[in-house]
Amino acid sequence: MTDVVAAAPPSSSSAVPAAANQVAPIAPMRHWRIALVLLVAAFLVGGHLYDVVQQREHWPFSFYPMYGRVQKKPQLQMLSLFIIARGEDGKKHMTRITTGDYVPLAASRLRNILMAAWGRDGTGPGAVGRTADVLREYARVYEARRAQGLHNGPPLIEVQLCRMTWKTRTDASHQKPRSIEPLVGVRARDGRLFNYAVQRAAGETPSQSIPPTTAPSTEPVEIDNPAHPGSDDEDNGDDDAAG
Repeated sequence: MTDVVAAAPPSSSSAVPAAANQVAPIAPMRHWRIALVLLVAAFLVGGHLYDVVQQREHWPFSFYPMYGRVQKKPQLQMLSLFIIARGEDGKKHMTRITTGDYVPLAASRLRNILMAAWGRDGTGPGAVGRTADVLREYARVYEARRAQGLHNGPPLIEVQLCRMTWKTRTDASHQKPRSIEPLVGVRARDGRLFNYAVQRAAGETPSQSIPPTTAPSTEPVEIDNPAHPGSDDEDNGDDDAAG
């Protein structure tokens, strides 16, 4: 007599590994998500390219000025704000603004505003107008705070955007600016614009309200006639010169 052994049904535990080994199919990314990623990437790349071409900054984009230009000469240039005012001695003085004593705005922030307005060289569309607006607003706030007794600065005559140039040396020794060139000025009493950069480019002598001379400053400027730089090693004047 032959014994018949019935096969036992498969247990549930043996079925689990088989189910676990099955991989669910991966659904493709939806078209609208792909389009969104491409649009964001195009926006970021396009924004940076526009700023590189225009040599301007529009947050969060930038033309990265530290790397965006080829430096052909051993020199350092910086845009800075200057005011022309009449001092207690009755003379007109030119002062570089390096603190927020007159207008509560840090010098670094003010310089960034001026750089954004002026652009690379002031030839961009609306560069002069934007810069003049910044200078007029600075003059307005300056005089308003002076009238309220919030600072003891002298009455303004003119506000100027100037380009300061230093000749760099291998020993990194301290030196005074080689030149200070006024680019744009605004007269305080009526907001009249003086475009010194255009006059200089045309070979004309800038018709300023006063010649740019040095004066006691929040950061002393040691150069006698900034519009007409002398030799690299020449000692041009002192801090008390006035026009």
